[in-house]
Amino acid sequence: MQKVQILDTQITDISMEEALERAEELIISGKGGKIFTPNATMLENAKKDAEFSKILNSSSLSLCDGIGASIASFILGKGIIRRICGVEFGERLARLCAEKGYSLYLLGGETGIAERAARNLIKRYPDLKIAGTHGGF
Repeated sequence: MQKVQILDTQITDISMEEALERAEELIISGKGGKIFTPNATMLENAKKDAEFSKILNSSSLSLCDGIGASIASFILGKGIIRRICGVEFGERLARLCAEKGYSLYLLGGETGIAERAARNLIKRYPDLKIAGTHGGF
């Protein structure tokens, strides 16, 4: 698992399957973890905001969400890192959790978005356990 620094943020250059395996390792360990999917806007904001940068860099796994972040890596001479769309990763993680009986906590978005996402995921995956939700603002 290679980490690449883009601006002030560490991004994990990893495939979707490897990211899901790592997420499951975090779940099985009982320690849990934080998984972020920064895009170019988030990387730029982290460059300007030391506290936000610290939060992003505290992740257990930070996935490149967006072509802009991947191109930035190339421009900065780090090579092109693999892109993993946060929405696709979240969907696959929810399916994994439902299949294996793991619970999922959804954090982020404007008020009500995480709750709505939880309801929609439960419609798709009736066995999914939602540990909780919270807006990101």
